[in-house]
Amino acid sequence: MNTTNKILTYNLIVLCLLAVNICVAQDLTKIPLTNKLQVLNGKAFFNFPDEAIEEARSESIIAAPKNPNEETRIIYDNKEKRVVFFAQELFKIGDDALFEEVSKGKGEILSYRRKILTDKDSIYSILSTPIKPNEGKYGMLINSLIVKVQDGTLFRINAHISPEAYSEKEKYMEFTENVFKTLSKGNRITNLKPRTENISLELGHQYKIDLPVNYSFNTDKAYDFKVTKLYKYTNYNTEGSQIIFYSGSHPSSFSRRYKTSGVPMKGLFLKQEIEWYLYEDDQSMLKEALISYANEKTVLHIGITTEDKTNLEELTKIVESIKTIKKP
Repeated sequence: MNTTNKILTYNLIVLCLLAVNICVAQDLTKIPLTNKLQVLNGKAFFNFPDEAIEEARSESIIAAPKNPNEETRIIYDNKEKRVVFFAQELFKIGDDALFEEVSKGKGEILSYRRKILTDKDSIYSILSTPIKPNEGKYGMLINSLIVKVQDGTLFRINAHISPEAYSEKEKYMEFTENVFKTLSKGNRITNLKPRTENISLELGHQYKIDLPVNYSFNTDKAYDFKVTKLYKYTNYNTEGSQIIFYSGSHPSSFSRRYKTSGVPMKGLFLKQEIEWYLYEDDQSMLKEALISYANEKTVLHIGITTEDKTNLEELTKIVESIKTIKKP
């Protein structure tokens, strides 16, 4: 083969490779979505490309792992371009006015186009696409989906792209919308009925707690401490309330964000008198108690946070309802 033919052959190969790359870029929105992955510990499912993987956020070596009921992170890499799907439990309940409530845009920085994406098989979803996405240093939000599952509770899943994909953001918007269209029903149901539950607060000790309607809890464990978070589920635009129980030997104050001193208040826990401290500002209220146990290194740190005084009373009664389970 002479030099001229070699050059022509080389140029032909380069052109073919470029054509393949162009086709790949153009076919981003047609990538097969055959990899069915769960989010939030089976709350729902979506279909992703085969190369997509679930990968939890990295944690400090002394922090408890992220609770799978509360968040899921799924990554899809298209060469140097990355898409991150991040699902979060909202601890909210959706009603028939959910689209109107979401459309109010409470607390939102960006403006969105919205539409109902799914409404079948007891699953309902609302897609919010930024009208003018914010090109951040580390990533860009390109789509956000609010999902109401069959038990009426809500979660959000956001799609972010890396800076390398900014030039193709419209294609990635279509691609992530295609992923969101594959939403299907999960098998995990959140129990929000009034009930009595067993709950482990101190390491090695079991208790019973009386939960009113619309309450659920999750427990995070690390090597030497445990955190149990009890949530009150509320409507979409209503602020929630929670109780946090920390069991361990290195508690940190829940009240650091408050500029005022706590007001001491008497209370009861396990039929013993304890001292609460109440903190308030124009945004929320915190009720905090620190309980030490004789002959044990474990400390039980209780925090109640809410925006509503009525909820504060209800949450306090829940704490007071806790009883020790007698050992057989």
